[in-house]
Amino acid sequence: MRVAIIGAGAMGSALSIPLADNNVDVRIWGTELDGKILNELKNNNPHPSLGVRVPERVTIYNPEELNEALGNVDTIILAVTAKAINAIARRVREYLRGEEAVFTVSKGFVSLEEDIVTPCEAASRGLRGLSVGALAGPTIASELARRIPTAMVVAHRDRDIVRQVVEAFNVEYLRVEGDDDVMGVEVSASLKNIYAIILGIIDGYGEKIGVSMNNTRGWIFTESVREMAEISNAMGGRRETVYQLAGIGDLETTARGGRNYLFGKLVGLGNRPSQALERMREMGKGTVEGYSTLPNAYKLVERMGIKDRVRLLVNLHQSIVNDKPVTPYELLGVK
Repeated sequence: MRVAIIGAGAMGSALSIPLADNNVDVRIWGTELDGKILNELKNNNPHPSLGVRVPERVTIYNPEELNEALGNVDTIILAVTAKAINAIARRVREYLRGEEAVFTVSKGFVSLEEDIVTPCEAASRGLRGLSVGALAGPTIASELARRIPTAMVVAHRDRDIVRQVVEAFNVEYLRVEGDDDVMGVEVSASLKNIYAIILGIIDGYGEKIGVSMNNTRGWIFTESVREMAEISNAMGGRRETVYQLAGIGDLETTARGGRNYLFGKLVGLGNRPSQALERMREMGKGTVEGYSTLPNAYKLVERMGIKDRVRLLVNLHQSIVNDKPVTPYELLGVK
């Protein structure tokens, strides 16, 4: 199999490692924003974000070499931000034969042509309707790059494509599950960052008042998963998908650290959301995916008429809009 990874960021580069370890012909193509990373990779230096080298058998391509990077590939993995995925897909489509399987690792909801869509839908529109699948799960790029035991989901409507991609990633340290519920997997992957913020708020508030809030955290974790299932179901995904790797598994991983959790913890400690963002920038952690995803997620639940079933998301959105700290009591609507 020949795989082209579009985007030289942390996740795209990390995915190249199990593929190369499995003797797959893997290429990484970098955008114009990836210049520093590409130089390091071409010089066989550690990836700036991962701290490890990609295998020498991985071929690196510059922005002007997209045609060469896509030459005769079987599978394309779009590893760029949700915001950029439609534009990148339109660049990619110029060089497609029409036989390639395409996947995304992007998380979030995309505003596109007055719609709010998932990354797969945004990519599909850029590719003139080509079916697009998703890779997701509790997969922190830096851990995968170090070959720490990891699991992820490959979701696509075509079961034969799923089987081939699962086999391509089949190495001892990476467990890969196949699924055909692309919507459920994508919704889970996009929402988990929002609910990781909420779980961070619980921990921050508990630290602020000097009280253990394990009971509250367990309650809110359960409510978070239930709300994710409600939204998945409303968007056409399966509820049960949320209770597997892409949902509950990824939420557990994300809510133990990372930027979304840290942002939430800062808010729980009493900072206004704008203050928390400024603190994140000062620490060099300015990107908070859950924060940027929340407005579109709120618009979706509003349009689908399910606001009364997702109170955690709605109450967090209210806090962000008003730029006010929020307590676990306010999130849950209890006194």
